[in-house]
Amino acid sequence: MTLHQEIKEELGNRTIERLPLPDYFATALTPTLQLRPYQEDCLRYFMALWHEDFRQRLRGRRHFLFHMATGSGKTLIMAGLLLMLYERGYRNVLFFVDQKPIIAKSKINFLAEGASKHLFNTPIQMGERQIHIREVQNFQSVDPDSINICFSTLAQLHSDLNTPKENAPTYEDFEGLKLVMIADEAHHINADTKRGAKTRIPTVSLGPTMPSDAETEESTSWEKTVERIHGSSDSILLEFTATMPLDNEYVREKYQDKLLYEYTLRTFREDGYSKDIEVVQRDLSEMDRILQALVLSQYKRKLFDSIRQPIKPVVFLKSKTKKANREIYEQFIETLDKLRPTQLEEIRRGAKGDVASAFAYFDQQGITLENLIGELREDFSPEKLILIDGSNDSEEKQRLLNTLEDSDNEIRAVFAVDMLKEGWDVLNLYDIVRLYDTRDHNKGVPGKTTVSEAQLIGRGARYMPFAAPEEGLPRGQRKYDSDIANPLRIVEKLHYHSAHNPRYIQELKVALIESGIIASQEKEVPVRLKAEFKESDLYRNGLVFKNARRVRSGNHLFGDNLTKAIPSRVITVTRYTGAMQSQLILAEDPTGVSHKGGEQSFQTSFRELGYGVTRSALYHFAEYSFDILRRIYPELTSLRDFIEQANYLPQVTICVVGNASALSALSQQDKLMVAIDALKQLAPVLNLDEEEYEGSKEFKPIAFKEVFKDHDLKISLDGGDKELGKPIDLDLSVRPWHVYDSCIGTSEEKALVKYIDSIYPTLAEQYEDIYLVRNERDLKLYKFETGQAFEPDYLLFMKRKSGTDKECIYQIFIEPKGDHLLLKDKWKGTMLERLHDVAEVTFSQRGREYVVWGMPLYNKGNEGAFDKTIKETLELNPKV
Repeated sequence: MTLHQEIKEELGNRTIERLPLPDYFATALTPTLQLRPYQEDCLRYFMALWHEDFRQRLRGRRHFLFHMATGSGKTLIMAGLLLMLYERGYRNVLFFVDQKPIIAKSKINFLAEGASKHLFNTPIQMGERQIHIREVQNFQSVDPDSINICFSTLAQLHSDLNTPKENAPTYEDFEGLKLVMIADEAHHINADTKRGAKTRIPTVSLGPTMPSDAETEESTSWEKTVERIHGSSDSILLEFTATMPLDNEYVREKYQDKLLYEYTLRTFREDGYSKDIEVVQRDLSEMDRILQALVLSQYKRKLFDSIRQPIKPVVFLKSKTKKANREIYEQFIETLDKLRPTQLEEIRRGAKGDVASAFAYFDQQGITLENLIGELREDFSPEKLILIDGSNDSEEKQRLLNTLEDSDNEIRAVFAVDMLKEGWDVLNLYDIVRLYDTRDHNKGVPGKTTVSEAQLIGRGARYMPFAAPEEGLPRGQRKYDSDIANPLRIVEKLHYHSAHNPRYIQELKVALIESGIIASQEKEVPVRLKAEFKESDLYRNGLVFKNARRVRSGNHLFGDNLTKAIPSRVITVTRYTGAMQSQLILAEDPTGVSHKGGEQSFQTSFRELGYGVTRSALYHFAEYSFDILRRIYPELTSLRDFIEQANYLPQVTICVVGNASALSALSQQDKLMVAIDALKQLAPVLNLDEEEYEGSKEFKPIAFKEVFKDHDLKISLDGGDKELGKPIDLDLSVRPWHVYDSCIGTSEEKALVKYIDSIYPTLAEQYEDIYLVRNERDLKLYKFETGQAFEPDYLLFMKRKSGTDKECIYQIFIEPKGDHLLLKDKWKGTMLERLHDVAEVTFSQRGREYVVWGMPLYNKGNEGAFDKTIKETLELNPKV
């Protein structure tokens, strides 16, 4: 039994889900990143270690593994854990990884205030206390009130400790030290264990103090070095990786009682947090393959532009050797310079699928091939390319690679060999071009190179969050699995461009399936409204009622209340030589700011920083998206107005403190950092977050045929529900009350359909025009208290038989749920049951009355209670 299973067995889901996350997460973690549900779940399992009902069973363990998918946000979890451990007295952190590039990225995440991927708020506020994060070279002299982090690679740490050097950490530094050890990509520290060598990890109490009671033997291995530090210090060892080889019996035995949380790549994909993968296999020359990828990339950029999302798709071009990489880079520049429409026409002639859709879109928009060539030359000009192969690496190139999503990073294409492995964190990679055609296999089994390529695809498959034009769709998850014909579906895909090589593609598919980034079985299923139903009165003239999300009543955001809410608002931003601190000052007199030492200061504004700089800074924050701002300020017509009109951002004064004494002394990058930090401070003051919304109690009508439509669904058949994707064992063609021609949902959904079939004769005694409608993300309801959206799976429409002239038409929401979701989604059932008393339908037509109700969650195992409720509510004859 794993540690995760132990906790779940001892405390139960209900207790764990009720553990409140610390209030200081809202003020200490960056407001630009919201914890996802599985991240909150992970942090709650860590909190459960200290729960009084489990602590005794922990038996002194202080070594924990977080086995979580690439791209699942492990560093944000690390940040949350460091804050929680700080609260418990842990101030010193040893952060070690396998590769230097990960160190550079990690320093940005933890230390670089103002950077788009910085994990913490500025300042870091925990209750009444402000804390700082400092980098240290060793732990001989540290700030007891700060989080002190020593960054190192495994190799460097091993070398420093076993061959002592000046200012480097020593084993003596760790003796009795209260320490957090974080091992990122921790699968690299198990070489001894994989061979079957036994390790000794000491165990002590997880109490206020945790002295070591064991010594570890001398060894020259990395694993023994880590074990020795852990054994001699008063430490908690936290390991993070996506690829721990748990299929190795020795590794599995080592981590059996240490696996605190697991979130696989397969679950990550099934939850919608990854792009879909599509292989474009075509007989083209290498350069034509690249041009095809550029056409798709430009199409994706246009689609993002069409929904006002400032996202720049990136193309990755992978060569086999450094020499080939350099040659293709130079050939690429020359080809674009000499590109003619005939070359693109040749690519177009044999194009299918998404590539054909790209050319069709350009035609629709009046973009000729000559126009497209001009755009490609501009967007993929030499200064927007990066060549990297190990021999020409640099800090600047690493910075560009790690900030590809940033609005001031104009790189559109990356030429590389094998540099981009662990630690490369990129969301806006949309096309990968394989520029060689070799196989690496053993009797059809993927070889090391193919597995490496699958891992690269897995990193590129991370989903790029964007706001959809449709209301209520999730920003950070796939939106169009139920509408794969939607044009925006293409920006939820990563295209892998390869030569026509079916055997290689099959081996790659095997590797991708084994990693979990694609399903082993999936299919596309058309779901159509029945032709006879489209002749019904409900379809042709009927209405469907829904509520809306709106700004919560009494929520005074800054908009037209700006002058009243924050007169003379001053934000102080400190710019040193790379470090940045900030403080929000709420003062009437903006000149009354004093600073210590030789620091200089000057005042500026968002308008003076410039429209381009401020706009780029706004793009770093989801809460400053135009959609959200427009809801708050209905008269706002553009981001330019928000930046420049007097009653918006110009109300804010920015005081810049540091080495510079004038705005002109700041670089463009410094100006951007000033704007980002100022906006970051402003956001929580303005309460620009999801909690400031509510769901209206008024339900308004929409034409039925504008809401419910035909669908093309993509279904993964890898899940635990064996019924998903299979047709129901009920002849729906002779059941006119079922409006769609098929039912391929979960076992719980099929059970509901069968239940409705069983009570249909009873319903028909008192009601007519009875229709059960499957809701494939067509209609959303919004939670009354928070505005949180959800999509009830079914709606039951019917009209009461009556001898009067007035018709009474019922619309009833029903949500089937399996046992594993009953607790998690209990709030949905609660809301649906409230509709009976809360929903306000003020709309009426001559001779018609409309009623909106909801039923409790339907569960096959508790069908009796559901049956009783629906029959009592609808006043059905109880004899059936």
